[in-house]
Amino acid sequence: RKAIVEYSGLNVVALISTTEWIHHITARESIISVDSRRTPFTASGENEILDLEGDLYLGGLPDNRVGLVLPTELWTAMLNYGYVGCIRDLFIDGRSKNIRAISESQNTTGIRPTCSKVTGKQCDSNHCKNNGVCKEGWNRFICDCTGTGFWA
Repeated sequence: RKAIVEYSGLNVVALISTTEWIHHITARESIISVDSRRTPFTASGENEILDLEGDLYLGGLPDNRVGLVLPTELWTAMLNYGYVGCIRDLFIDGRSKNIRAISESQNTTGIRPTCSKVTGKQCDSNHCKNNGVCKEGWNRFICDCTGTGFWA
């Protein structure tokens, strides 16, 4: 699967469930693309300039979520899976950011200097409860609980 986040001033090179790197730079309008399905969105706020001085979350949410309103497309962020995949380069306003060094300074776990996918099937045994369907994910299994009345 390919996922691209296009955002003014933000250039991300990412790898998600594929061996093909994705590279994208865009203008003010923002777009999220997954498997070629593009969903445009506009940054909230009154300013015409995107504020890149504040906190930037890659695959996560702030610990304090009081008053945080998420679009329905991002509801799974509340499950705290975080970003699963690879990011090779991150540039903000044309400057390269060392994600590994930043994560180490913040005592973040799960960041590795290399990118490799676990080989073999993760769904060999049924890990899912409540009749959930096990699906292969990037270095993890995912339980699809659609129609079961349960979350995950």
